[in-house]
Amino acid sequence: MPLSINVAFATALVPAIASAKAKKDKKTITEKTSFSLLISMLIGLPCTVGMCLFAGPILNLLFPNASAGEVILQISSLTIIFTILDQTINGALQGYGKLMVPAISLGCRGNG
Repeated sequence: MPLSINVAFATALVPAIASAKAKKDKKTITEKTSFSLLISMLIGLPCTVGMCLFAGPILNLLFPNASAGEVILQISSLTIIFTILDQTINGALQGYGKLMVPAISLGCRGNG
């Protein structure tokens, strides 16, 4: 759920930064990027902590007969914050016109 909210947020960031770049307004670019990263952290951190703390009850709710993956879900919850930051930074880079940086980064990460 937090990732889908952040995708919309990062998508809205692209034209805002592109507009500021076209006007050569570096202060607005910095402010919008900083604000976006702050909001992303405010979305991501509570979701990461909540999913880590409530991994057991979440698994019991979704899979009442097979809830042995609590530790795996706790470890997986740590990826939420990094994925949200990745989405936001990629949106800012695309708005700034650096389209190849996220693409090259994705290619370097591979499938793992």
